[in-house]
Amino acid sequence: GSSGSSGQVPKKQTTSKILVRNIPFQANQREIRELFSTFGELKTVRLPKKMTGTGAHRGFGFVDFITKQDAKKAFNALCHSTHLYGRRLVLEWADSEVTVQSGPSSG
Repeated sequence: GSSGSSGQVPKKQTTSKILVRNIPFQANQREIRELFSTFGELKTVRLPKKMTGTGAHRGFGFVDFITKQDAKKAFNALCHSTHLYGRRLVLEWADSEVTVQSGPSSG
């Protein structure tokens, strides 16, 4: 059985967290936050830094919305053609992290 379907199936949304790839190095966390905060309230915005003390991020980040509805709204709006400093942002659904934390997170 040869599968004639070309391309890959996009991930289903299981989370309110969006993985943003292809972030230009000129962009900072605040700009990413401003870009996504138009669609809803954000919980966290993380741009993992390189280990070297340069302060440069690694070209990707995580945007975590309060609700999945807002995340979906932002994803659908931004995944097609969002350019930052001339580079097109690539959006994917982040894997829902299973955090091992004791007690409910209050806030």
